[in-house]
Amino acid sequence: MRLGCGLTAYNYEDAISILKQKVFYNIPFPQIDNFIENVDISTLDEKHVLVNMGLPNIRGIWFPAGYQ
Repeated sequence: MRLGCGLTAYNYEDAISILKQKVFYNIPFPQIDNFIENVDISTLDEKHVLVNMGLPNIRGIWFPAGYQ
């Protein structure tokens, strides 16, 4: 997760829960340095993020794709 991740959740606690279940289920949960809410996906990097993301309108991780 060096580049971060994008996910849709009900709130911050739900986002943490999703990360713990889908990404960090068998390894220690890292410190979160920064988080941004209500991201406009049209502002994301089109050559890296947009081409490697799943559906942002569904609860769960959409970047990188594959963690649903």
